[in-house]
Amino acid sequence: ATDPASSVVRVFREAVKEEGGDDAIDMMRGWGDVEFVATDHSVPTIYYGPGTVAAAHTADEYIELDRYHTGVAVYERAIRAFLAAAQP
Repeated sequence: ATDPASSVVRVFREAVKEEGGDDAIDMMRGWGDVEFVATDHSVPTIYYGPGTVAAAHTADEYIELDRYHTGVAVYERAIRAFLAAAQP
């Protein structure tokens, strides 16, 4: 599991908060392809989705349009933060 104090968690929590969201960490059990990167290469990873955990991967999965737009903005902020940190 990725350390909650890692930079990837910190950057995403900051991006969520800057977009007016709740930066609390929700945990859910699951598996995805990112597990290969995390496990085989020891890369800190997270899953981020702007929808609700209750609706995730259910037969009636949905996302409200405002949450979709917020999610896009969060990804943009996080990517910009990672790129800025990578500059020499």
